[in-house]
Amino acid sequence: VEDGGGRDKIPIVLAPAQFSSEADYIELIKELNDRGHPVYPVKITWSMWISIVKSAFTAEYWKGELKLKPALDFYLGAIQGEVDKIEGDFAILAHSIGGWVSRGYLSDATDDVKSRCKSLVMLGTPNNPPPENSFVRKLDQTRGLLEDVNGRDMVEGIKYVSVVGRRVEGGFKDLDGLLAMASYFAL
Repeated sequence: VEDGGGRDKIPIVLAPAQFSSEADYIELIKELNDRGHPVYPVKITWSMWISIVKSAFTAEYWKGELKLKPALDFYLGAIQGEVDKIEGDFAILAHSIGGWVSRGYLSDATDDVKSRCKSLVMLGTPNNPPPENSFVRKLDQTRGLLEDVNGRDMVEGIKYVSVVGRRVEGGFKDLDGLLAMASYFAL
């Protein structure tokens, strides 16, 4: 990812997957740095995810109607903390839940942030909730958070890219498939 004018490489905010942290992306950060991109990993820790537990005691959780704010305020604030360190344009590289949390962050961001973010690249991000009438929909791990994000407008001028693959498909065939499938069940 280079900026449009061929100048220095654009800084990248790295938004991790659920229960992941900067340590899980050391090789990727090194590779991006080696290619000239300053990387700003979003500073979240495994223990910060505990703050979402209080959402389980709300009617919104049980009805599957959680909203990004306040449920994931810790993550949104951590993204903002890294964006605040960057002068000028930047891109966001996000993994899994980091992709749709970043989409929600951008939809609520200031006009300055929206104008400086040039792209959001999402790796393995589940951008759609389970099908409406499926058994899995009732067990949706996001408990409405993804619906909240999908109900927001995409920011004009930001290039959105979603990278997915078929490496691990959810199902009952093997342990990897079972873990992939279970990752979308309710916590």
